[in-house]
Amino acid sequence: MCQAYIQRRRNAGAGNATIRRELACLKAAVRKYAPEGHRSFVFEMPPPPPPRDRYLTRDEFKLLRSAVAPTDHLALFVEIAIATGARKSAICQMKWSQVDFDRKLVDLRGDGGAANKRRAVVPMTDTLYDRLREAKSVAVTDHVIEYNGSSIKRIDIAFRRRVEKVPQLADVTPHVLRHTAAVWMAEGGVPMSQISQFLGHTNTKITESVYARFSPDFLRHAAVALNI
Repeated sequence: MCQAYIQRRRNAGAGNATIRRELACLKAAVRKYAPEGHRSFVFEMPPPPPPRDRYLTRDEFKLLRSAVAPTDHLALFVEIAIATGARKSAICQMKWSQVDFDRKLVDLRGDGGAANKRRAVVPMTDTLYDRLREAKSVAVTDHVIEYNGSSIKRIDIAFRRRVEKVPQLADVTPHVLRHTAAVWMAEGGVPMSQISQFLGHTNTKITESVYARFSPDFLRHAAVALNI
C-alpha cells in the first residue's frame, strides 16, 4: 500500500520530502488510534531528499527562463518566484487584488492578511512590474497564474516537463527558485534581517542557519581576529 501511494503521489508531481511528511502523519495517526493487538505495522518511506543546497547561478536562471518561455503561465511563475522568493503555493494562490501597481508591491499574504505571518509584502523589481503588467492586460480570471482560462493549484508537473529538456536544469524544482532568491540576496550583502522578512521567516535565526554562509561578510569579523 505504501509503495502504491508513493507511486501515485510521484505521478502527481510530489517530491520525496512531501510524501515522507504525508506518510509520517498517517503513521502517527495509526499508531495513536489503532487498537491494541493491531499495531504491528510497517510504513515504507521513500528515500529522504538530498539537502536543499541547489540554487541557480544567473546563467542557469537565464537557461530556465528560456526553457519555460513557450508556456506563458510557467514563464510568469518563474519571474514571480525569483523576484519575490515566495513559496509555490503562495504564487499559485495569488490574485490580482494582491498586486499593487501604484506602489509596486506584491502582498503574498492573500486572504489571510496580517494573520498569515509566514508570507510577506514585497516590492516588485522593474522586470516583475513589466511582466505583471503584460499578464494583467490579457488576464481572464482573478488569479495571477492561470491556464486555459482557469486558475491552477499545482505547477510541479508542467515545470518538470520543461526543465527535463535542459540537462543542466534536470534537478531543479520550483522550490529551488525560492532558495535561489535568498542566496542571491545573501551574496549581494543584504542583511539577514531583511532576507528573513522577505522570505516570511518567523525569526532571523532560521535565515542565518541556512543563508549566512552565502554572505560575503559572514565570519569576516572572526577572520580579522585571527590576523597576525
